[in-house]
Amino acid sequence: MHATFQGIVLGVAPHREYDRRYSVLTAEHGKVRFIAQGARRPTAKLAPSIGPLSRGVFSVVSGRVHDRLTGYEADAVFNFVDSDLFKIGCARYFAHITDRLVGERSGVNDEYDLLLEALSALERMKDRVGGQRLIAAYSLQLLTLLGWRPDVRALRARAGVKEVVSRLMETPLSNCLEVEATADVGRSVVRVVDRLLARQLEQVGVRGEIASKTFLREIVKV
Repeated sequence: MHATFQGIVLGVAPHREYDRRYSVLTAEHGKVRFIAQGARRPTAKLAPSIGPLSRGVFSVVSGRVHDRLTGYEADAVFNFVDSDLFKIGCARYFAHITDRLVGERSGVNDEYDLLLEALSALERMKDRVGGQRLIAAYSLQLLTLLGWRPDVRALRARAGVKEVVSRLMETPLSNCLEVEATADVGRSVVRVVDRLLARQLEQVGVRGEIASKTFLREIVKV
């Protein structure tokens, strides 16, 4: 069976000696995985241009064990990909937690729209405080989309923190940078969301801090 779909690359990994394995969030089919045969060969022409956060139209054929990439047409490139290390770190984090939490071929296509909205908001972000707020909002709204909506009333946090968490859950990502919070409340919100996310990641078998979060912490120190 042959399929063509719009998607954003969540993750790339080596497969066997010369192949690559891709995890892609699509507008039509939820998350899909496929193999690009020979993509790691020096003479490869198709897959070397496809990396994390690549966005475009993918053509895939079904195989007995793995689906296989047969074509790719690049779409618009996010304008921070080659210039802003902090924004790249935020975007990789969005991709990583989405890849860990979203089941393969989940069929819940709102996830694609949410990720696209987050990456678009990231392009307009002006400071790192806004980035931390966007990360918190995306994490909360992704958990909600997947049926794991946090109970704000049950959070172990003071009222001001709960209020900001509640607003980030409801505010469109394009406007979440406008949610006001003091520096102290903002830090507390980040800790609360980290705990919520870690709990859910553990339930799906992911323990410890994921690499993109560690990378993001190191960037913030610079």
